[in-house]
Amino acid sequence: MSARGSLRALLVVALLFASPAHAADAPARDAEKSLPPAPSAVRGPLVVFAASSLHEGMTALGHRFTAATGLDVRFNFAGSQELRTQLEQGAQADLFVSADRRHAEALEQAGLVLAPTLFARNRLTIVVRRGNPEGVQTLADLAGLAHLAIGAHEVPVGAYAEQLLALADKRRPGLAAHITAKISSRELNVRQVLMKVALGEADAGIVYATDARAMATRVAEVPLPPELALRTDDLIAIASHAQNPPGASAFIAFVLSAAGQAELSALGFSGPELP
Repeated sequence: MSARGSLRALLVVALLFASPAHAADAPARDAEKSLPPAPSAVRGPLVVFAASSLHEGMTALGHRFTAATGLDVRFNFAGSQELRTQLEQGAQADLFVSADRRHAEALEQAGLVLAPTLFARNRLTIVVRRGNPEGVQTLADLAGLAHLAIGAHEVPVGAYAEQLLALADKRRPGLAAHITAKISSRELNVRQVLMKVALGEADAGIVYATDARAMATRVAEVPLPPELALRTDDLIAIASHAQNPPGASAFIAFVLSAAGQAELSALGFSGPELP
């Protein structure tokens, strides 16, 4: 696809996916009449640095976006903290997708990304080995295990897990200390926590519900009660030195669209409008 053709496709996508009302007021064909000179950057791929916990969601969205625009989307998946470090050290990306606000806002303050946009929410859950051999039924049961895996302090899923334990401790003082004493590994991303449990190297782990769902053939989920339902935030931001700003803007528009949100909902994510 030519640069001008790519730009036209991106504008069409942005108009169609921004909102039904906006698309009706400004049809794509009208936008095409006033196309500016096509920037050469549109010819290149769209490079997305995305949190490991968003692997399935971003991959599915990327495939649909490519089908609609013809623009190749290339992902770099890792822990949000690792991706942040890469950007701070000069790595090039068009978009940064974080599993929490801390890393996204730190990059914004450093001038490396533009204002982040909340596009989805997740929730924490407990995962155990298939068959639940240790009989884990509640969060308190984690205090009786030999080996518990969670994310490292700097990893979003680890920070969320610590918030969860603090919340539980307010309801049952001392519980957090008992559970923390059973932590045998702190992993650098949520997938590593899942693998520890799946391989039997940990009796249980604290992960995102969507990741537990994605690995349902290897682990079992033990849901947390409503009073401990800790919602998590997923944010997306355009990199300040993006090579393809039009493509990045169009991708965000698609993620926030009804079609994009439906794709995420099918994978277990909640919409950004939830408190």
